[in-house]
Amino acid sequence: RDLRSLIFSAVGPGGEEEEGGAGSQAPSFMDRWGNNFSKASNNKLISQRILPVGEFELLVQMYQENEQDTEAVSGPRTKVSRRRVVLTTNCIEDLVLHWGVARDEPGQWLLPPATIWPAGTTAVSHMSVETPMVPSQGCLPAATAAAGATSSKSDDPDEECYPLQTIAVTLTCEGEEELMGVQFVLRNADGTTWYKDTTDGNTNFRANYSSGNASRPVSDELVQTIIRAEDVQNWWTLMHRFNLASSLLEQKVGAPAKDPKASMSAAVAAASKIYVWLRYSSQRKLTWQRNYNVKPRELSVSQAKLTRVIAGLYCSSPPLRDITRLMISTVGKGGQGGQGQQIRDEILNIMHRNNIKEVKGIWMEEWHQKLHNNTSPDDVDICEALLKFIAADCDMKVYWEHL
Repeated sequence: RDLRSLIFSAVGPGGEEEEGGAGSQAPSFMDRWGNNFSKASNNKLISQRILPVGEFELLVQMYQENEQDTEAVSGPRTKVSRRRVVLTTNCIEDLVLHWGVARDEPGQWLLPPATIWPAGTTAVSHMSVETPMVPSQGCLPAATAAAGATSSKSDDPDEECYPLQTIAVTLTCEGEEELMGVQFVLRNADGTTWYKDTTDGNTNFRANYSSGNASRPVSDELVQTIIRAEDVQNWWTLMHRFNLASSLLEQKVGAPAKDPKASMSAAVAAASKIYVWLRYSSQRKLTWQRNYNVKPRELSVSQAKLTRVIAGLYCSSPPLRDITRLMISTVGKGGQGGQGQQIRDEILNIMHRNNIKEVKGIWMEEWHQKLHNNTSPDDVDICEALLKFIAADCDMKVYWEHL
C-alpha cells in the first residue's frame, strides 16, 4: 500500500518540523520520509514530530484542510473542514494503536465515535479502541535514502524502500462534536510490550489541535506540566499542588526575571498561567485530596514555602507585582511546620478534657480526623461556625448560616 494515499492528495513544498527530530545529527530515514511530503493551500501540515519508540522512531504528522465558510456574513472567511493525524513508524514488530480522543482539553481520553474508526478498529473498554497499524513500504529516491539503512530494492532502480507501519485518523471538526486531538499508546501484537512518550515523562502520546478551529497545536510545556500533575496521577493533594507551584514559579518565573537577557514578558506570561491554576484551586474547581493523606505540618510547610516564593517575586521583580498580589490571594499565609500539627493536637486535647470519645459518628471526632489527614483553609470557617454554634446555645441554624 502506498503511504502517500493516507495523506491529502494535492500537496506542495514541505511542512514545518517541530522539536523532536534528529537535532544536529544526520537526518534519519523517518526525518527524510516526513520531509518528503508537502502542503498546499488547503492541505496544511500543522505539526510534524519524530518520537522514539524503543529503538525505532514514530513520525506524528497533523494535517488540516480548510474551505470557504459559506455561512460567513461579514466577508470571505475559511473554516476547518478536515483534520487528519497520520502516524508512521519504522518499528520492525507488528504494532497496535491503543487510542482515544480529546474533545474539551488536551489531557482528555474519550471513546472515539465509531464514524472515525479506521478499518480493523475494535472497542476494548468504555473509553478506548485499538487499531492494528498497517504494514507497508516507504520508498525514497536513492540519493536521499538514509545512509547505512537496511533497505529492500523496489522495481524502480532509482528508489530504495524501507518497511513501515502506518495509521491515519480523521477527526470530526465541526460543531459540538469537534475533536481536538488523539491520545494514544502503542503495543506489540501480543501485548507484552507497551510504548509511551519517553520524551514527556513516559506519558501517553498526544496529537492535539487547538480548540475552536484554531490552526496552532496545543504546545506549552508549563501548561502540560500542570495538566499532567492534575489529571494523570492517581494521588494528588493541596500540598503537592503548592509544592509544584513553588517549583514552577522558581523555574519559569524567578529564573527569567533575574536573567537580564531574558524577556520579562515570558516571566509575566508564566506567572499569569500559574495564577489561573491557583485561582481554580482556591475556588474548589480542582481536587484538594485524592488517594493520599497529608499531615497538617506538611501542608503548612508547603503553604508557607509557596507564600515566601510569591512574596520574594513581589519584592524582586516590580513588573510582576500585580500578578503576584493576585496570586497570593489564592494561598493562605501558612505558618511554621509545628503550627499545623498544633491545631490538630489541640482539638484532640479539647476532646479529652471534655470526655468526647474518639469514635466514628461524633462530629468532633470526624473534624479531628479531617484535620489529621487534610487540614485546609476551610477549617478556619468550620472553627468559627463551631464557636458561633456554642455561643448561640447550640443552635444548628447559626452553625449552618455561618458556613
